[in-house]
Amino acid sequence: MKVAFSDSAFEKMMDVAEFVDNINTSGAGDRWIEKLIEFIEDHAKLKHIQWSLCLNKNLAAKYYSCLIYKTWIIAFKIEANTFKVYDFIYGPLLG
Repeated sequence: MKVAFSDSAFEKMMDVAEFVDNINTSGAGDRWIEKLIEFIEDHAKLKHIQWSLCLNKNLAAKYYSCLIYKTWIIAFKIEANTFKVYDFIYGPLLG
């Protein structure tokens, strides 16, 4: 299945990668984003799964399903054989 990102979600992911790079050794942000995208791509391959809606009612109202990556929430939908990531949120902010 193809993976796509909304502009907003991709920008947030890149901002976090840049932050990781700034507080660690050079290249840490690149490795972080590579692992994140690999995580998303691995889940996109699971075509047989019926994803439930997010537990957060605001995200569920948009018909998003959610994955958790470390402390991050990945809000997505499956549309036309595409795993589209719509939002990338720091989990504790959903409180």
